[in-house]
Amino acid sequence: MKWIGFFLEAAACAGMGSWAAFQIYRRVRLLECSVSLIELFKSQLAFTMAEPAEILREIEQKKTVKDLTFLPVCLSFHQNGMAFPAAWRESLKDPALDVLTEEERQILSDIGDVLGSTGLQGQLDQLHLLQIRLKNQLDAASQHYATSGKLYRSLGLMGGVLLVILLW
Repeated sequence: MKWIGFFLEAAACAGMGSWAAFQIYRRVRLLECSVSLIELFKSQLAFTMAEPAEILREIEQKKTVKDLTFLPVCLSFHQNGMAFPAAWRESLKDPALDVLTEEERQILSDIGDVLGSTGLQGQLDQLHLLQIRLKNQLDAASQHYATSGKLYRSLGLMGGVLLVILLW
């Protein structure tokens, strides 16, 4: 019985370390999807010049943005009569985006303000600038994951082993 308790303590600590590493991975994955989202918006705008909601309807079916759970929420708000920029901002309150920093959320919010606000070239230029800012955030998050992800998993496991040794 004592061994089962030790094992459970070590597993709980290892699980906490893995959870912390997974949070960083989720942030990286959301940023990758967000960069892809902007690229898709830019290409759709350049070729179709459709309304933002129409473009979003097409984009949300793509696999490259499947982790962005706020997209269907935005469409739902827009279909219920909310203006697109307001629907976009409201959908960014999705708890799945809690792993993003405030700056990253602001960049995503700016996307909704850009779409449909100026002429085609103005939108494309502003989206390009937002994409560059998101890529910078993605590079920093990827570097953080590369250095800290393994560290958190190892610390969780080692902390669990240390706890077992101390309680022995």
